[in-house]
Amino acid sequence: MMDLELFKKRYLSHAKYSQLKKEFSISFSTINTIRIRLGLPKREKSFERLDVDEIKFKELYHAKDHYYTYSEMATILGCCESSICNIR
Repeated sequence: MMDLELFKKRYLSHAKYSQLKKEFSISFSTINTIRIRLGLPKREKSFERLDVDEIKFKELYHAKDHYYTYSEMATILGCCESSICNIR
């Protein structure tokens, strides 16, 4: 059973969705579902949240020795797959 009070605390402390996903072993859509059911506020869109290391992204994207999937790159860079698509 998931600790909803801990989830609420982490969400309200502005933990990234990728951190919540890892910590609670849930999907991004589940995070939103829980947020809605708990009545938590929607986060404002901000380009500042996209704090992906551009140099590391380019290294992974253009790597010759290993083909990285978007999912693998998102895990390494600590973001979601849609962020990888947007950065690309």
